[in-house]
Amino acid sequence: MSQPPEITLPDRLKFLVQHCETSCVAGCCGIGAYDFAPLHVASYLAATSGRISDSDLAVWEAELSETEVLVAGLTPNEDGYVCAIADMNHWFKRADFDNFMAELRCGIRVSRQLLELSKELEYPTPARYTFTPKSMPI
Repeated sequence: MSQPPEITLPDRLKFLVQHCETSCVAGCCGIGAYDFAPLHVASYLAATSGRISDSDLAVWEAELSETEVLVAGLTPNEDGYVCAIADMNHWFKRADFDNFMAELRCGIRVSRQLLELSKELEYPTPARYTFTPKSMPI
């Protein structure tokens, strides 16, 4: 069996995928190491600013589209694998790759709603915690 063409995910998408590597490590479990649940996607998208804007979502949609275009013209090998992503330790058949993109797209599209719900469910503290430095015994 011949190895399918290896692709490299665009950087932003690669880092999102790495963030979702929560169940195991890719070197051991391949795609089984990842949890692309909207909770993980939203936490990554909101990590630096605490919010997710329309322009953020547009950038992520463009990133997914760029990746789909990258794979669209590839010819499957004799076993039906269209591409490999070494960082994920996984070979994809076209339907599997399409599902992978759809799962990420779903998580990205609902991420703002999930973030808003999370903020609604936060513990209602009147102010942020204050920390008083104390000397630690050496």
